[in-house]
Amino acid sequence: MNATVSARIPVELRDTVYASLGENGLTPTQLIQNAFAYYARNRALPLEEEPVLPGKRTMSQDRLGSLAQSIRETTLAVDPAFFQGKSDDELLEEALREAYASLA
Repeated sequence: MNATVSARIPVELRDTVYASLGENGLTPTQLIQNAFAYYARNRALPLEEEPVLPGKRTMSQDRLGSLAQSIRETTLAVDPAFFQGKSDDELLEEALREAYASLA
């Protein structure tokens, strides 16, 4: 025995999905049956990314290498004279003071 299921979704989403299903030779019924079967098996919705769980995390060596490479590619050497001998805190305070003054 089969049952009818109804749901409200944005028209744009429905149209996009229906078009894609048709291009792949699938029907909305097949999509819904598979979604229900997935949930019955996993007791969770299918997510593109795993949810981030609380706790300590470590970065893989590949990701760490990618991050290091990105930092090397986007970091520029700056002549220390540019900062006029000011500390990071002094530069930040100066920038914030200017930003707040522009709001007045």
